[in-house]
Amino acid sequence: MAGNLREQNTEIKEPGNQFTMLIPRFAFTAFLAVVLLAVSAAPVFADTIFDSKR
Repeated sequence: MAGNLREQNTEIKEPGNQFTMLIPRFAFTAFLAVVLLAVSAAPVFADTIFDSKR
């Protein structure tokens, strides 16, 4: 395992901005956050919760 880590740490990076390689990961994370927020949001009807006439 230590040998594998050494190989990963010494591999040569591509020239250019490394941030551009992370853009798809950030976009997917933002997409997941929006979708999970939309799925977990449920309408609340306060008049039916506190209505004791039923």
